[in-house]
Amino acid sequence: MAKVMKIMTVVAAVVFVGVLVLIIGNVAGLFKSGTGVIEEEQSNRVPKLVGMKKEEAEEACTEAGLVLSVVREEESEEYDKGYVFKQMTAEGTELPEGTKVQVYVSTGIKVIPIEIPDVSNKAEKEALIELVNAGFAKKNITVKTENHDTIEEEKVTRTEPAAGEVGNKDSEITLFVSLGIGQTSMPKLVGMTKEDAEKALTDAGLQGTIEEVNSEEPAGQVIAQEIEEGTVLQRLTTVKYMVSAGKVKIEIWSAKNMRM
Repeated sequence: MAKVMKIMTVVAAVVFVGVLVLIIGNVAGLFKSGTGVIEEEQSNRVPKLVGMKKEEAEEACTEAGLVLSVVREEESEEYDKGYVFKQMTAEGTELPEGTKVQVYVSTGIKVIPIEIPDVSNKAEKEALIELVNAGFAKKNITVKTENHDTIEEEKVTRTEPAAGEVGNKDSEITLFVSLGIGQTSMPKLVGMTKEDAEKALTDAGLQGTIEEVNSEEPAGQVIAQEIEEGTVLQRLTTVKYMVSAGKVKIEIWSAKNMRM
């Protein structure tokens, strides 16, 4: 009998301790009422909102138990209209349920003016680097070649738009690189007036020297050229041509013209 009483005393003690723990747990909020299951504290982590459309960001905040709050709408350097480009609370931050997460929403991409630098007389690679460093997109820079009378081969002659003009990061720029002086063809000068011959040589990129000689042709007309028409020459070559000075005047004196 004493043994049975001892067992019942132990059982009662165990039950008492269990009930006591349950009561304390309910008071401390460690257990859900009537279930005895541990309640997990809800986590409200801030999601990444930058790069989302405003509507997508609102949905992401709602799912996280938070509220999206647009505090400013302005131009962005990167994001199109309607996209979140800045959030005031970092991704992953834990906040109480219903907390507002403040964001900036883009009204469109901001156009930042950039002045085109002077890259003339620089190597192509060096000029490209300078243009990109200035803020222009490399994909929008086109390289073309052209002859140039003073700038040596493989050096930049100019840009289009020209240096000093203003563009933006998406502007299209053409970079012209020198092929050197280049070649040209000798024009026909014979039969032209002196003035027309000078213009023809200039248009061909050549220079000329004139020799005047008497001839039967009218004065001022080209009667001969040192280099044959169609000959291929390097630009800036100096060519010689002859221009008529008119007929030689011969005066015949008779005895009666002379004074005695």
